[in-house]
Amino acid sequence: MIDLDKAREVREAARREAEELGPTVKLAGQEYQLAPELPYEVLEQFKAMTDETTAGAGLVGIVEALLGEHYPKFKEMEPPPSLDDVQVLVAGLMAEYGIESPLA
Repeated sequence: MIDLDKAREVREAARREAEELGPTVKLAGQEYQLAPELPYEVLEQFKAMTDETTAGAGLVGIVEALLGEHYPKFKEMEPPPSLDDVQVLVAGLMAEYGIESPLA
């Protein structure tokens, strides 16, 4: 199958990287520009998630690495971020960075 949606995501990520623009995340009504390239720490956190006991800490580490200096604002959101918020954020940012599956 030819997946034009995926091809567009990859091209968009490459264009942003070339322009040194990262994805934008909206948190509590404010927009934040993230790093143009996926931080290596994200991949290290995925690698460290070997079972259910390491998954929670791994997800926190992934969100912290993705958001960088904006992470404290995410933690202070009202109401506090839920597991659903984390899953939406991580999945959305992986797509924004053109990563289909970091574990593949």
